[in-house]
Amino acid sequence: MDDIRGIINSIVKGCAQAGVVVPDVLAGFVARTIVESNSSYFALDRKATPEATQEVIMQSIEKLLEKDSPALEMIKMQVDYDSTYLSEETDAQNKAKARAKMIAGHKTGILEIEMEDSSDYEALTTLYRKIFRFLLEFAPNAKSADRDVEREIAAALESVFPRVGLKAFIQLNNEEKGSQLLELGRIILGIRLFNRDEGRGGAGIDNMDTDGNILANVLSQDIDREVEFFTDACAKYQKAIIKAHVQKRRKRFEKEREEEQYRESLDEYGNPTERTRTRTKPKTEIDEVSDYLVERWSQELANRRQYLGYLRTLQDEARFLLEKISLLCEKIRAELVNVRSLVTNKASVPKEVVYPRFDALGLLWVQ
Repeated sequence: MDDIRGIINSIVKGCAQAGVVVPDVLAGFVARTIVESNSSYFALDRKATPEATQEVIMQSIEKLLEKDSPALEMIKMQVDYDSTYLSEETDAQNKAKARAKMIAGHKTGILEIEMEDSSDYEALTTLYRKIFRFLLEFAPNAKSADRDVEREIAAALESVFPRVGLKAFIQLNNEEKGSQLLELGRIILGIRLFNRDEGRGGAGIDNMDTDGNILANVLSQDIDREVEFFTDACAKYQKAIIKAHVQKRRKRFEKEREEEQYRESLDEYGNPTERTRTRTKPKTEIDEVSDYLVERWSQELANRRQYLGYLRTLQDEARFLLEKISLLCEKIRAELVNVRSLVTNKASVPKEVVYPRFDALGLLWVQ
């Protein structure tokens, strides 16, 4: 249909006049469901008439203004779930892109430095400062504007990559420089993580590993409880609806049998007999649930089942993330143990032995 934007604006405005705030995406979704459920009237392959457009607007407003409607709540739930999922996915992608852009920006700034010769002190100083700035921002979610962080990174940088190493660095091609920068970032991060675990460093690095594991566990447990509760609720709804239908059929059967017995008690001329007068009524009356209540239960059951479906999707994702985070935490702990076994009670350790372990530890943290 044409002028979708105008239709959505009219729906939102109409609801606002009734005191109900409706997001554009919800208004558009409701309008679409109305059009698709009446495709014979609201033709999608030709321009909509003013009458058809107005009818879509009015039906949409009426739908959105319904009170205590399980069906409307289902639509809202679907819109909220889809839009929130998309928003979270977009936010995660944007964070990944921002980090990649940050790293690329630092690499570009470092690679574009030109030197007149290997003794160009000013250029070497600028290069070292840019490498230092890159390392300040390399650790995810870490504080960079902190004097303790700066001192810690400066000490680690001087140990791993002293200024005298710059002359060899500038002789590398751009690809080799970029690779060495990332390796340097991981090694420095690994050193800081080990120092933090030892209780003598790691300033500005939050507890992403333990906090993430705790939050993932709590989230998974909360969703499990919610799934269990609504699985039981849906079973009770279904049992009540089935029981209501059975009672309805049983009452209809009892009534038909009573009428048949009454007819059989009449004489050949259709007049009551002594048998008719002495015929007893059923001893018990079957309580019948109204059709309205059964329909209401059915709508509420559909609502709960939809919510349960979303819960189970989240349950699978939460379990997957918990497993992934737990595995990363185990790997981090294992690398910390490896490093500790290499450096404990030793005056010095060859860098070709210990640096790969710091590199692996930093890589795990970045992941």
